[in-house]
Amino acid sequence: MRRLRKIPMILGLDISTTTIGYTLLNKHGNLVKMGFVKPKGDNLFEKAHTAFVDTVTELGDFVVPSRIIAEKPAIMFQQGKSSAQTISLVLRFNGAYLYALWSNFLVTPEEVMATTARKAVIGKGRFTGDTKKAIYEFVYKQADTKYFIWPVSKTKKPAPERFDMADSYVVAKYGWLNRKETQDTR
Repeated sequence: MRRLRKIPMILGLDISTTTIGYTLLNKHGNLVKMGFVKPKGDNLFEKAHTAFVDTVTELGDFVVPSRIIAEKPAIMFQQGKSSAQTISLVLRFNGAYLYALWSNFLVTPEEVMATTARKAVIGKGRFTGDTKKAIYEFVYKQADTKYFIWPVSKTKKPAPERFDMADSYVVAKYGWLNRKETQDTR
């Protein structure tokens, strides 16, 4: 059995049942990798499992993050947007996916509210207009594209997964800005 060593990296996640955006930052807060995975399967458990396997594969065999930070699911009822059934599904999926990461890396995942992460990283928690587009534009200017490629659709237009990637970048940067003093700082 090979022994993996935790290195000071932060894995930021934007989790949903259709797309999971991920960002890996090094101990200096620099981008190492960014991308997305698509959960596949006929049920919640298959989707959580395939998302976990794809995430670990994308990160690489020897990457063991020292911190895992995920955006908390927005669990509020909004007229015409959320039902108890949808919220329950999202919470169960997030829990299954984060548990799989914990069981593999033995790193307890942390969660942060989207507005808290945005305020710390961008300086603004809530936006007027298209929030997803504003976050994407901020990250587009910040992120060094030699470590990833923004996804495009078959028609060569920007793919919607870029929003999940941008959200994961903001979550990872929040984690880096709020790193614990006890972390290895070498």
